[in-house]
Amino acid sequence: MSSFVVDPKTISNIAGYVFANSKAFALLQREGIALEGEHDQIIRRFSRDLEIMNRQAVWARYHDQADWETWQAGDFEFHGPTPVVVFKSLNCYLYQCSEGGTVPNQVLFKALTKLRGSLAYEIATSSSEYEAGAWE
Repeated sequence: MSSFVVDPKTISNIAGYVFANSKAFALLQREGIALEGEHDQIIRRFSRDLEIMNRQAVWARYHDQADWETWQAGDFEFHGPTPVVVFKSLNCYLYQCSEGGTVPNQVLFKALTKLRGSLAYEIATSSSEYEAGAWE
């Protein structure tokens, strides 16, 4: 398996969803993620934390800190992606972070894993196929 630094759009999709969805926001808070303060400041800090955790995983995989010396937090554009797009972004992000030594043990990684499960449930139960299925 290989690991890479995800595109800023992937992080924007995740952060945008969390801050536009009160259930997702509350889930992360319950899991111990600090999301307090002014809205713009919180979303930027959360996005930076996502980026840092991804870079920690890549560093742990390849033991190459070369770009850490020149790295600056990315600029993120926040919009309202669909739940399916967010689910795919979360899958990509968590996969890229999963090879990162102790990264999967971090509180943020575990919280995002729970968010992914919650999002999968939301997507499935809001589908027309689910609605048309028998409840017997």
